[in-house]
Amino acid sequence: MKHKILALASLLLPWTLAQAQTPAQAYIALDGSVSQIRWLDFAGMVGAGPTYAQDFLFDVPPSSGVATKLGLHIERGSLLATYHGNLSAQPLPAYVGSVIGRGSAFGLPLRYQPDTAARKPALRSMGGIMRLNLSQLVLRNSAGHDLQFELFAVDAEETTPISGSDSESIYFTTDGGDWGNPAQLTPVAGNLPATVLAAYPDPKRVVLRSKLPLLPTEYAASAWMHSTVNPSSIIAGLDTEPGSAEQSEAQAVAFGIIPSIPEVSVSCAPATLLDAAGQTATCTVGVTNPPRSAYAIALSLAGDATRFSSDCASVNFAAFQNEASCTITATPNTTRGDGAAPISVSASTNPDDPAWIVRGDPQTVTVQDNDNGAPVAGVTAVPTLSEWTLMALGLLLSVLGVSRMRRG
Repeated sequence: MKHKILALASLLLPWTLAQAQTPAQAYIALDGSVSQIRWLDFAGMVGAGPTYAQDFLFDVPPSSGVATKLGLHIERGSLLATYHGNLSAQPLPAYVGSVIGRGSAFGLPLRYQPDTAARKPALRSMGGIMRLNLSQLVLRNSAGHDLQFELFAVDAEETTPISGSDSESIYFTTDGGDWGNPAQLTPVAGNLPATVLAAYPDPKRVVLRSKLPLLPTEYAASAWMHSTVNPSSIIAGLDTEPGSAEQSEAQAVAFGIIPSIPEVSVSCAPATLLDAAGQTATCTVGVTNPPRSAYAIALSLAGDATRFSSDCASVNFAAFQNEASCTITATPNTTRGDGAAPISVSASTNPDDPAWIVRGDPQTVTVQDNDNGAPVAGVTAVPTLSEWTLMALGLLLSVLGVSRMRRG
């Protein structure tokens, strides 16, 4: 029983260690071909033994002013094999130049500047077999919305044959969108890539395996890059199969993302209402790159609050929903001369820490006065009592005047 308890404790230990999220950073490369990708820096990795597990929270550089945070749990999966690889986070290109296991071309286009050595985007396994499980992948903006994103998985070190019969390989498995067509970064040297995409029937799984046979002079460090949309889990397998140089061989992988930032626009119709009953305008909120979770978009309404009512302060959306509406209702009244009341409607966001991009100009809905005091056609004025008195007096004077004329 004691041994069973210890075994259970060893299984729970990784999750215990991973309670706190380690602050981390994602970086943008200087090379134009990959400058949109934010590469994850695992320099904060602590311990990488057989029970390794750790949570990270990456600050992702802003895109169009919108900053995001990527959370993930990384764990070294258990294996039955006896030759486990040794996991470490490495800078790029720290290991370019050796004949065996030299660095990938991935290290060249990134060209992190400055402080290259302090940044460690490569998860490297020296010898044996490694299974890395990246799970609980969530990208959030400052409003707490779970955003969509594209994740890139890269072969971060050259995959070379160990001998004529043995080889290295890397595979990636995703629970997100099917892996896209691979992109190969420019090889460091030579005219033959040292890795090729192996045919695999499952679009959720890609395999990179070395070409055999290759002469040492034909080795060309290369980096294969694949992308998947909205994964919550990624499995990376790094295999250096048994061979004469097993312990000196290495594999490495790296990961990056491109956030899909929500872009919000507002349109309202009709543009004019009367201050009478039943006068309503509909405002439609459109969202490009809608979040993966249920969310709300805040609107700002500026105008005379006595002239209208509205349910537009916050508009609710379901996950992935890209359009919703709200209403502005004119307040009916019979006040003459209160004039036109314009209402400005726009998507609002914190200017110091925006959660989304606002597109288009603010919309204006105007409540018009329909009580302007003009006389109503077909109605005859009724004389007042004083008016009747004046009319009678005038009639009497007329009669007296006529009577005097007759006497004369």
